[in-house]
Amino acid sequence: MIDKNKTYPNVAKRRGIEGNVIVSFIISPKGEFIKFENIVGKKVFYKSVQNAIKKIFPFPTPKEIFTSSQRLSLVLEYKLY
Repeated sequence: MIDKNKTYPNVAKRRGIEGNVIVSFIISPKGEFIKFENIVGKKVFYKSVQNAIKKIFPFPTPKEIFTSSQRLSLVLEYKLY
């Protein structure tokens, strides 16, 4: 879902910049976005990562797994084809 909402920044396209971004964020038990905790990688991709993640919320969460807020960490790849 995040990859479908991810956009490649124009400045990164023009400069041929690729890379991975590691992001951590908190989700509520109801599947709502709470906050970003950490983003590591090339700064040119930060806004794209933030927007892509925020667009997927809220989403249904399994009640037996999400009994409290959860921290998720992901690696998002930005690659020119």
